[in-house]
Amino acid sequence: MIPQLGMRIRVERAPDPHPELGNHRFSFAVSLADASSTAGLIAAARERAHPLAMVSGTSHAGSLPLAQGFLSLESGAVAVSAVKMPEDEEGSRLVVRLYETEGRKTSATLRFFCAPASAWVADLNENRLKDGAAAVVEGDTVTVDVEPHAIVTLVVQFEGCRK
Repeated sequence: MIPQLGMRIRVERAPDPHPELGNHRFSFAVSLADASSTAGLIAAARERAHPLAMVSGTSHAGSLPLAQGFLSLESGAVAVSAVKMPEDEEGSRLVVRLYETEGRKTSATLRFFCAPASAWVADLNENRLKDGAAAVVEGDTVTVDVEPHAIVTLVVQFEGCRK
Protein backbone atom coordinates (compact mmCIF):
# COMPACT_ATOMS: atom_id res chain seq x y z
CA MET A 1 0.00 0.00 0.00
CA ILE A 2 1.38 3.42 -0.99
CA PRO A 3 0.69 6.23 1.52
CA GLN A 4 -1.08 9.23 0.11
CA LEU A 5 0.51 12.61 0.61
CA GLY A 6 -1.62 15.64 0.94
CA MET A 7 -3.15 18.05 3.34
CA ARG A 8 -6.72 18.14 4.47
CA ILE A 9 -7.96 21.51 5.58
CA ARG A 10 -10.48 21.38 8.41
CA VAL A 11 -12.56 24.50 8.61
CA GLU A 12 -15.95 25.74 9.70
CA ARG A 13 -18.57 25.54 6.98
CA ALA A 14 -20.46 28.70 7.86
CA PRO A 15 -20.87 31.14 6.21
CA ASP A 16 -18.92 29.59 3.29
CA PRO A 17 -20.02 25.98 2.66
CA HIS A 18 -16.86 25.15 0.64
CA PRO A 19 -13.99 27.23 2.07
CA GLU A 20 -11.26 24.73 1.22
CA LEU A 21 -11.88 24.82 -2.55
CA GLY A 22 -9.42 26.78 -4.64
CA ASN A 23 -5.67 27.24 -4.76
CA HIS A 24 -3.85 27.39 -1.43
CA ARG A 25 -0.34 28.79 -1.42
CA PHE A 26 2.19 28.59 1.34
CA SER A 27 5.91 28.84 1.61
CA PHE A 28 8.57 27.73 4.01
CA ALA A 29 12.28 28.26 4.31
CA VAL A 30 15.22 26.48 5.82
CA SER A 31 18.03 28.72 6.94
CA LEU A 32 20.84 29.02 9.41
CA ALA A 33 20.15 31.09 12.50
CA ASP A 34 21.69 31.73 15.88
CA ALA A 35 19.96 29.05 17.95
CA SER A 36 21.76 30.04 21.15
CA SER A 37 18.92 32.41 21.98
CA THR A 38 15.23 32.54 21.29
CA ALA A 39 15.62 36.22 20.40
CA GLY A 40 17.99 35.25 17.56
CA LEU A 41 15.46 32.79 16.16
CA ILE A 42 12.67 35.36 16.42
CA ALA A 43 14.83 37.93 14.61
CA ALA A 44 15.64 35.44 11.81
CA ALA A 45 11.95 34.55 11.41
CA ARG A 46 10.96 38.23 11.34
CA GLU A 47 13.58 39.02 8.69
CA ARG A 48 12.30 36.10 6.56
CA ALA A 49 8.63 37.04 6.95
CA HIS A 50 9.16 40.80 6.53
CA PRO A 51 12.11 41.45 4.22
CA LEU A 52 13.73 44.88 4.14
CA ALA A 53 11.86 47.30 1.90
CA MET A 54 13.53 50.31 0.36
CA VAL A 55 12.17 53.45 -1.21
CA SER A 56 14.55 55.45 -3.32
CA GLY A 57 14.46 59.21 -2.99
CA THR A 58 16.03 62.23 -4.59
CA SER A 59 18.58 64.60 -3.14
CA HIS A 60 17.01 67.63 -1.47
CA ALA A 61 17.66 70.11 1.32
CA GLY A 62 16.39 69.49 4.83
CA SER A 63 17.28 69.50 8.50
CA LEU A 64 16.83 65.79 9.28
CA PRO A 65 19.84 63.46 9.54
CA LEU A 66 20.81 61.21 6.62
CA ALA A 67 19.84 58.14 8.62
CA GLN A 68 17.44 57.84 11.55
CA GLY A 69 15.48 55.00 13.07
CA PHE A 70 11.94 55.13 14.40
CA LEU A 71 12.44 52.55 17.17
CA SER A 72 15.27 50.18 18.00
CA LEU A 73 15.77 47.57 20.68
CA GLU A 74 19.12 48.45 22.26
CA SER A 75 19.33 45.70 24.88
CA GLY A 76 17.35 43.00 26.61
CA ALA A 77 16.12 39.50 25.76
CA VAL A 78 12.75 40.71 24.53
CA ALA A 79 10.89 40.91 21.24
CA VAL A 80 8.76 43.82 20.13
CA SER A 81 5.38 42.39 19.14
CA ALA A 82 3.41 45.58 18.48
CA VAL A 83 3.83 49.31 18.03
CA LYS A 84 0.55 51.17 17.78
CA MET A 85 -1.40 54.24 18.68
CA PRO A 86 -3.33 53.94 21.95
CA GLU A 87 -7.00 53.05 21.92
CA ASP A 88 -7.91 56.43 23.42
CA GLU A 89 -6.59 58.05 20.20
CA GLU A 90 -4.18 60.39 21.96
CA GLY A 91 -1.97 61.65 19.12
CA SER A 92 1.24 62.18 21.08
CA ARG A 93 1.51 58.65 22.54
CA LEU A 94 2.72 55.29 21.31
CA VAL A 95 2.03 51.87 22.77
CA VAL A 96 4.89 49.36 22.50
CA ARG A 97 4.20 45.75 23.45
CA LEU A 98 7.18 43.57 24.40
CA TYR A 99 7.55 39.99 25.54
CA GLU A 100 10.47 38.28 27.27
CA THR A 101 12.04 35.50 25.15
CA GLU A 102 14.62 33.63 27.28
CA GLY A 103 12.72 32.67 30.42
CA ARG A 104 14.68 34.96 32.75
CA LYS A 105 14.31 38.48 34.09
CA THR A 106 15.79 41.11 31.83
CA SER A 107 16.03 44.85 31.41
CA ALA A 108 14.89 46.12 28.01
CA THR A 109 16.12 49.41 26.56
CA LEU A 110 14.34 50.97 23.59
CA ARG A 111 15.68 53.93 21.58
CA PHE A 112 13.08 56.21 19.97
CA PHE A 113 13.17 58.71 17.09
CA CYS A 114 13.07 61.58 19.59
CA ALA A 115 13.25 61.99 23.36
CA PRO A 116 10.06 60.88 25.13
CA ALA A 117 8.60 63.20 27.74
CA SER A 118 7.51 60.24 29.91
CA ALA A 119 6.76 56.53 29.79
CA TRP A 120 4.86 54.08 31.97
CA VAL A 121 3.85 50.44 32.11
CA ALA A 122 0.21 49.62 31.43
CA ASP A 123 -1.94 46.49 31.43
CA LEU A 124 -3.10 44.86 28.20
CA ASN A 125 -6.08 47.24 28.14
CA GLU A 126 -3.63 50.18 28.24
CA ASN A 127 -4.60 51.27 31.76
CA ARG A 128 -1.65 52.67 33.69
CA LEU A 129 -0.34 50.24 36.34
CA LYS A 130 0.25 51.70 39.77
CA ASP A 131 2.27 48.67 40.94
CA GLY A 132 4.88 46.87 38.89
CA ALA A 133 7.86 47.76 36.77
CA ALA A 134 8.76 51.41 36.33
CA ALA A 135 9.86 52.82 32.99
CA VAL A 136 12.96 55.02 33.13
CA VAL A 137 13.39 57.72 30.49
CA GLU A 138 16.94 58.90 29.72
CA GLY A 139 17.29 61.09 26.64
CA ASP A 140 15.84 59.21 23.69
CA THR A 141 15.81 55.82 25.48
CA VAL A 142 13.31 54.10 27.75
CA THR A 143 14.35 51.20 30.00
CA VAL A 144 11.93 48.80 31.69
CA ASP A 145 12.43 45.58 33.66
CA VAL A 146 10.65 42.54 32.23
CA GLU A 147 9.88 39.42 34.27
CA PRO A 148 10.42 35.90 32.82
CA HIS A 149 7.82 34.92 30.18
CA ALA A 150 6.03 38.26 30.72
CA ILE A 151 4.29 40.64 28.35
CA VAL A 152 4.87 44.35 28.97
CA THR A 153 2.73 47.11 27.53
CA LEU A 154 4.76 50.31 27.50
CA VAL A 155 3.03 53.64 26.88
CA VAL A 156 5.38 56.39 25.70
CA GLN A 157 4.36 60.06 25.76
CA PHE A 158 6.03 62.47 23.31
CA GLU A 159 5.97 66.26 23.31
CA GLY A 160 7.59 68.62 20.85
CA CYS A 161 9.06 65.99 18.52
CA ARG A 162 7.79 67.36 15.23
CA LYS A 163 10.27 69.24 13.09
